Amino acid sequence: MQEYGRHTRGPRGREEVYNFRHSSLRNIIERCFGLVKMRFAIFKQMPPYHFDTQVLIVIACCTLHNFIRSQGESDEIFDCETLESSQNELDVDDIVEVVSATNTQMRQMDIYRDRIANLIWEDCNH
Repeated sequence: MQEYGRHTRGPRGREEVYNFRHSSLRNIIERCFGLVKMRFAIFKQMPPYHFDTQVLIVIACCTLHNFIRSQGESDEIFDCETLESSQNELDVDDIVEVVSATNTQMRQMDIYRDRIANLIWEDCNH
């Protein structure tokens, strides 16, 4: 994303626009997970629960986080100074699980990604 700063040209071409938007969304998602991770200590080191249980813990914590956000006028987790100075940034490697996919599944994902890229490109050009 740094290559598209204020003083440079914006993304050009279907792939660049897709990559720029994908990177922007990834940053937002990482920041959201970072906020939830800061709020709930269980994410600092997830106990060795079964994967299905871990999924339910994540859903429960996100639900609680959203409830807290909807009810509170002031939230220290969302204080910009707290957020900026926090050393609890999300390390994506902590949550990424290697998933193996078949060649057919990989082709399907490529097709789906290309459809999204085409839709984004069409939207930019209308």
